[in-house]
Amino acid sequence: MRSEAGSVFVGTEARDLPPIAAYAVRTGPVDVALLPVNAVRFLHARLVMSGPEAVKAACVLCAQSLFVIHDAHAGFPLIAPVGSSGAETEAAAQGTDLMVVRLDPGQPWAFARKNK
Repeated sequence: MRSEAGSVFVGTEARDLPPIAAYAVRTGPVDVALLPVNAVRFLHARLVMSGPEAVKAACVLCAQSLFVIHDAHAGFPLIAPVGSSGAETEAAAQGTDLMVVRLDPGQPWAFARKNK
């Protein structure tokens, strides 16, 4: 989604980096990336990316902010275990310019674009 106010990449069920990298090549940088971080698996098949993978994807997209989603899932240990978290995402973003945003439900947030 792109407008004069900014651009947002919404990858609610993103799993792999190559399609995100291809998107970045086609469309250019985004301001905000919304990506899953819980690395949930279903019967051993990975469904979505982990926090560190979301950080890599946000960096490939040249995003200023990474909105952490799927961070509150409890999972089902034997069927759909959760393998990552927002805290792991924050740790992975250390040393980058990426701002990791973790919000409680209903908590407002306003984007402030950095001058690039």
